[in-house]
Amino acid sequence: SQDRIKDYLNQFKKIKNEIIYNLDNEDYKLKKKYFIGDNSYINGLPTRLGYLIGFYLLEYLNKRYPLYELVNWKHKKIIQEVEDALIKIL
Repeated sequence: SQDRIKDYLNQFKKIKNEIIYNLDNEDYKLKKKYFIGDNSYINGLPTRLGYLIGFYLLEYLNKRYPLYELVNWKHKKIIQEVEDALIKIL
């Protein structure tokens, strides 16, 4: 629902710096924090906040770059563009 999305976005603003700092982190527990769960909350965060963030990231990037270009980016470029997008979109 729209209320749930609004709540997710408000929560995201609180953790944006943590996500940006950990963009290159491969720790499963960290990824689990944002992608695994049901519709519940843990420590005030929706358990699947990462999916909404990913949706907004791809929407933002796809407006600026064609898909064929996005899929060919190197790791460093991905991190750079995602960090920039996170700062700008939310």
